[in-house]
Amino acid sequence: LGFDRFRINEDNKGASLYVYSRESGRLIKCEPDARFMLGLNASGSMYCSGLTVLIDDIEGKLPLNPTKQDVAFGEQANGEVHKDNLYAWVGSVTKFFYEYHLEKFDKKKTRLTAKIKEFGSELVQTQLKEIDRSQVTTFHAKFKHYGKRSIR
Repeated sequence: LGFDRFRINEDNKGASLYVYSRESGRLIKCEPDARFMLGLNASGSMYCSGLTVLIDDIEGKLPLNPTKQDVAFGEQANGEVHKDNLYAWVGSVTKFFYEYHLEKFDKKKTRLTAKIKEFGSELVQTQLKEIDRSQVTTFHAKFKHYGKRSIR
């Protein structure tokens, strides 16, 4: 989960979702604007600023279609429940992440976007660690349940 300083200058700046499968060893799903799918406000520029969501199926728990090029929730028992739960949790974490960073800039999207654009245009030439071997910032949060389905 993060902000993509290169994609922020493109016309389509909506929250992108990328799903990687360790079982197939590649990117299996790319959604250019996943705000609606994740239950986020999809109108205007909210949850934009090059916001990028990565799902890395480290343990191979996502069901793949026969060609291993997409997620196939319908291939497993209770697949729709798995799909709904996955996207609800990812959406909640994404909302928390975005609002956490937006708060740093007095909830001004233009200030957040300007700060992200400051990171420069040069690619980082450093070898990065794999996600599952990295130390990352962690938060301890309690999600509130609203109505029957929302965990926001």
